[in-house]
Amino acid sequence: MDEAFVYFDSSDRLLLCNNIYKEYYPKSADFFKPGITFEKIIREGVKRGEYKIPDDAEEEAWVQEHLKSHLHGENVVEQRLADGRWLKIAERRTPEGGTVGFRVDITALKQAQGIAKEANEAKSAFLANMSHEIRTPMNAIIGLSRLALRSDLPPRAQDYLQKIYDSARSLIVIINDILDFSKMEAGRIELEHVSYRLDDVLQTIATFVGESAEEKDLKVLFSTHPDVPRALIGDPLRLGQILTNLASNAVKFTTSGEVVVRIDVKDSKETGATFVFLVSDTGIGMTPEKLTRLFQSFSQADSSTTRQFSGTGLGLAISKNLAELMGGIIGVESTPGEGSVFTVEIPIDVQTIDTAKGLPQSIDPSKINVLVIDYNPTAIDILSDTLQSLNFSNVDCFTDPLAALADYDQKLESYTPYGIVLVDWRMPSIDSIEVSKRINAVAQTKDKTPPGIFMINAHGRNEAMRKADELGLAGFFVKPLNTSLLIDVITDYFADDKASTSARRMNDFGEEKTLKLLKGMRVLLVEDNVINQQVAVGIFDEVGVKADVVDNGQLAVDRMRDNSESIDVILMDLQMPVMDGYEATRSIHAQSNDHPPIIAMTAHAMAEERDACIEAGMVDHIS
Repeated sequence: MDEAFVYFDSSDRLLLCNNIYKEYYPKSADFFKPGITFEKIIREGVKRGEYKIPDDAEEEAWVQEHLKSHLHGENVVEQRLADGRWLKIAERRTPEGGTVGFRVDITALKQAQGIAKEANEAKSAFLANMSHEIRTPMNAIIGLSRLALRSDLPPRAQDYLQKIYDSARSLIVIINDILDFSKMEAGRIELEHVSYRLDDVLQTIATFVGESAEEKDLKVLFSTHPDVPRALIGDPLRLGQILTNLASNAVKFTTSGEVVVRIDVKDSKETGATFVFLVSDTGIGMTPEKLTRLFQSFSQADSSTTRQFSGTGLGLAISKNLAELMGGIIGVESTPGEGSVFTVEIPIDVQTIDTAKGLPQSIDPSKINVLVIDYNPTAIDILSDTLQSLNFSNVDCFTDPLAALADYDQKLESYTPYGIVLVDWRMPSIDSIEVSKRINAVAQTKDKTPPGIFMINAHGRNEAMRKADELGLAGFFVKPLNTSLLIDVITDYFADDKASTSARRMNDFGEEKTLKLLKGMRVLLVEDNVINQQVAVGIFDEVGVKADVVDNGQLAVDRMRDNSESIDVILMDLQMPVMDGYEATRSIHAQSNDHPPIIAMTAHAMAEERDACIEAGMVDHIS
């Protein structure tokens, strides 16, 4: 035989072995005589230095492990010899109770695997370094452009800076895609398993794709079935990445109409369910031939040199890999000229207890009439379903604001007035401001209490919120209208009998509430790059945060030892002279248990670096 062969009887005594078997164990080959037990053979081999026993292993424990494996009789293991060679051992039981064993030299294979592992590690190190080196100047370009756009500049300079800012943001998306793709090839993508809320993921997606949709006058709508759990366990970042890629693509290839993200569940269990995400658009669509290469890396449906739409073609390939990594599947149906529907099915664990509150018992939604005004029929359907899932049984919907005003007047006369009005910010005929004015005027003329009017807006928040505030509207929604936000706003409106007030200032939710919480806070910024300091301080100034700046970890440690009371949070760079961010964090922890939270703010964006930050004692990581 061309392979090493050995045969032990039912009492585990050697019956025979061939010459190749003896050649593999030259130091103890003369000991291989019929009748010798396997245990004696392996112990003699250890005594003569035949095997390479790991430095961290006890000799007797190593022997017992191999005895146990051998006696099992149905195994395949690898064994390293003292001379550096590797053997693959395959053993099987015979019908008579004996053991047949083979030995195959796999030294060349192990060497190749070692070379591949070293190359993989070198590639990962290169990716980490490249990511850091690229992100540092990109942070300056994006950050300073954004700050400059907030200043008083001539129109031409404003135009140039806006284009620099937009181009830089497009470039960072491409860089992120390339890095993600490279990490996937290197097997470096790791999934988190943390608690999160689905509504937060959808809000992030809406924010990301909102600006480009607004520029094209597209509606981006989100429809979540009432049965879908909101409190989940898994990787919110990667789920959001998949859906953002699909929604961004839908917006890119749609010139008019709408993009709809629908969420449903199937195979639901107490601990989890298969979530079904459908992203549909009214865009250009694709032919069957183009669909065949859609999920290939660096490939687009339209790969011609005159193609209208830019991009690397990595987004869908990454989404497919991530979906499969999460145990799911992704598919697409499309008709040229009519649009496409991407479907993603992913199993996701569900939190056993959802701590999010519903409407309080003091509010009876069945007794509150709701008027919804939005010119988009799909948006009307989604909002109506959401309200009905909260047990609002009397919901009237209108796409024509004039017809809605006439209905409001009629309801006011019939003593079944509306308690809540939800009106879209932008409509073709008259906008929400004019609708709100007319509703309030009619109520005042007839000496009636006006309803709580809530403005709904997808983008352009500042202008819309300012006008809503001037009119004293009840509240302000930013699409997508997730259920938890709807509950919060309605609960706040009806709290403490405030519903009878004719005019209320809008409530603080989302970004506005965050900005109020930040104002007056003091941050210790630990950062050695002067431009990064300038960007961060500029952003802090915009929101009323005071920043103390030091340029290495040792100065941060000294600052916290001398005066830590005035600092609310520490933003810690990692790569700095004198003392790096990891050591500085550990030193601050050693000085006192009562110190502000430390957050890594760094160009290091790899998963293992984030883990290292948490292990060092930081509470979060911003790349």
